[in-house]
Amino acid sequence: MDYKEFFELCQSKRSLVPEKFLKQFDKEVRYAERYYNNGRDLFQELKINAPKFKSPMMFALGFSSEIEEKNFELIQVKSGASGGIDIDSDFSGDTKDRVFNYLREKYGKDRVLGVGTYSRLGLKSAFKDLARVFGAGTYEENNKLSSSIPKEVETWEEAVEFFKEHKKDVYDYYLKNKEVFDLLPHFVNKIRQVGRHAGGTVVLDKPVWNYMPVERVQGDLVTAYEESGQKQTLDEVGAVKLDLLGITVLDNIKSSIEQIEERLFLIEEDGIEKVVPESYILTNGGKIEK
Repeated sequence: MDYKEFFELCQSKRSLVPEKFLKQFDKEVRYAERYYNNGRDLFQELKINAPKFKSPMMFALGFSSEIEEKNFELIQVKSGASGGIDIDSDFSGDTKDRVFNYLREKYGKDRVLGVGTYSRLGLKSAFKDLARVFGAGTYEENNKLSSSIPKEVETWEEAVEFFKEHKKDVYDYYLKNKEVFDLLPHFVNKIRQVGRHAGGTVVLDKPVWNYMPVERVQGDLVTAYEESGQKQTLDEVGAVKLDLLGITVLDNIKSSIEQIEERLFLIEEDGIEKVVPESYILTNGGKIEK
């Protein structure tokens, strides 16, 4: 089955999906094309693997008898699944930065840049920011309300109902600041700040503004398109992505090898004879005669 057949099959089953799940269903159908573009028959993979996902697409295709509202991760597109090129590399210490700087010198600062990331406001963080900006209550009162929100609560309306039933003092505090706190749903999941992926790097054949908007993080350009398990915009643009990771364990391995190859010395310390490597003596203020 090719993607055209898969798409037509999904559309013929679309009427089976409850209206509130149609947006998610259409999203899954669009993401499915990435599998077919990479030579993978998604329908057969789902059929063979008997997926446990209870998403709108699984329901429509008959692979699931129900839809779970919180289980929408049917199409987990891995890096590069839509056609982009991903290269993962691990380096020790500051080597990661040296490689990044080398790439920028070779290809240009407007063609080599970091991948932008966005931190979004959750329910508790949005509440704390809102209370602080509007000067509502004290730090202790706001911290008490925030810590009273159960982990399973996802919306402010649910939190208020929980306070009303189980936390009368917190609910009374909410009522005193209702006008401010009821603004909270407008801020949840909004972007709070822009950051830079720890190792994500994009390499382009033309200056970045030919392909995408940019942001600045601490003065350096980063992509305004983020990249995650759910969003592969950079793949769709066709960008070459490098994941340059600095792994501290590689530093430890390098240090261990160097110590193994060091000269050993017999010393006396605190009345005890010890066999130690040369670096031990030097780091403890000792001297070694050549």
